[in-house]
Amino acid sequence: MGNNIDNIVDELSQAIDLNKKYLFGLYLFHETSPSAVKFIQQRAFKRTTKRVSHVIDKANELLAKANRGTDISKALSKLQWPGWTSDMEHRIRVMLDFYAQLFESRPMTPLMDGELAVLKKYVKDNL
Repeated sequence: MGNNIDNIVDELSQAIDLNKKYLFGLYLFHETSPSAVKFIQQRAFKRTTKRVSHVIDKANELLAKANRGTDISKALSKLQWPGWTSDMEHRIRVMLDFYAQLFESRPMTPLMDGELAVLKKYVKDNL
């Protein structure tokens, strides 16, 4: 692959990884919210999760095509990454930092009830 294609593949891979991480941080934020807030946010959370997951899936398809040598420039220009607000990005980063502090080597997968309780307490104690 040429240098330009390598750069495109690297940038796309980084964007995918960042959005996967942010999606997990959004999950953490949602799950640690008080019940009433969680209830109110439920529809927005589901919509956002679905939309971001869809974009990640599309980006992974493009990445696979690029790795096979297919020109993805036209399709890539149509890919719409989510517009994370600075406030939401900050909250997501805080949650990801808390997660990393508590569960250092744990993969970013849904938490068990006990782990979620630990994270909720940590959030309460540190915010």
